[in-house]
Amino acid sequence: MLTKTMEVDEAHSHFSELISLVTAGTEVVLTEKRVPLVRLVPATQQSLLHKTLGEEDSLIAYNQERDAWLQLAVTGLERAYGDDEPEYMLTMLKQTNPDYERG
Repeated sequence: MLTKTMEVDEAHSHFSELISLVTAGTEVVLTEKRVPLVRLVPATQQSLLHKTLGEEDSLIAYNQERDAWLQLAVTGLERAYGDDEPEYMLTMLKQTNPDYERG
């Protein structure tokens, strides 16, 4: 995959060109003072996978990646909120959020 690097302030005036590059498969990295800040990629990676792998294989790869991300999220939540996590009650709060609305 080709990569193009451009300063953020310059990217403002070349936005349409950058969109065309990204949709054609070029990765665009926007920098600020030569420090990478943002990477532009297509909204769906499935279109790029389809071009390189073919329709059936790209769908399989897309689903495998999606499943891996979902499993990572579940594992992280289980680690953060496991059985050993205490139950926090509203009465335990020392200061309430004045903007919080109870449902």
